[in-house]
Amino acid sequence: MSFCKGITQSGSNADILLTDAYVKGIQNVPWNDAFAAILNDAEIQSENWGFQGRGNINEYNTLGYIPVDAVMEGGPNITHRTVSRSIEYNYDDFSIALFARKTHNRTLYEKYISRSQNWRNLWMADLKEPKTNITGFFQAKTRDGNWSVPLGRCNETGCVVGQRGSDPEFYEESAWSYSWFVPHDYAALVELVGGREKFVDRLDTFFDKGFANLGNEPGLLEAVLYHYVGRPAKSAARTRKLIRNRFGIGTFGLPGNDDGGTFLCGACILFAGFKECF
Repeated sequence: MSFCKGITQSGSNADILLTDAYVKGIQNVPWNDAFAAILNDAEIQSENWGFQGRGNINEYNTLGYIPVDAVMEGGPNITHRTVSRSIEYNYDDFSIALFARKTHNRTLYEKYISRSQNWRNLWMADLKEPKTNITGFFQAKTRDGNWSVPLGRCNETGCVVGQRGSDPEFYEESAWSYSWFVPHDYAALVELVGGREKFVDRLDTFFDKGFANLGNEPGLLEAVLYHYVGRPAKSAARTRKLIRNRFGIGTFGLPGNDDGGTFLCGACILFAGFKECF
């Protein structure tokens, strides 16, 4: 964002862009340096992981997730977002695995492809959203492997998972929104939620009951997921409806995803002298 660095959404996602360019055969790039950089992201904790790289690497690499009671040394004073960071790191690790496969490094490929499957560690299969009776969502865990459910979010009928920002372990969004974030293994996610038809029903419920949030980045993935279960016509119908109802060419044509970054960064430059800004 111009002259300042904003807080990372969750992961070290330059890894994905570099891998995408590499596997597509982009030339005139020092790819050995690029690969060293994304390996560094995965193995060496950044001194300021809120703005670059990853945090809680030792716990993530040992446990297969970032625990909710993780020690936040070396990072910024922001919410833990342990669930969203864990599953984004899984996707980043998948990109490293693809890079390693392209370089014929079988050892590194097997290491990171295995690590990319750790999203399953935080999938709470019996967690029910009480308004819809939909089950299966990501949730936080403690170091000892127990589910962490803060007081006030659950009752005898289940847990409220549809309110964005209600759980600090998910960055800016809800467990509902993040329950779709397995972009490298939708076949496994389809199986976990009960098969193709239940996946379609779950997507329909997500949109029709108002859990989807097109005004925020995590909400931009879901509308085309019908493709992954052989229903591209539903993707087309859903995206056309969303574009018609939520987007336009006027002043308010974007439903929030301009994100205020330009204003915030400009203010930071003006008042803070080019320091890192939130």
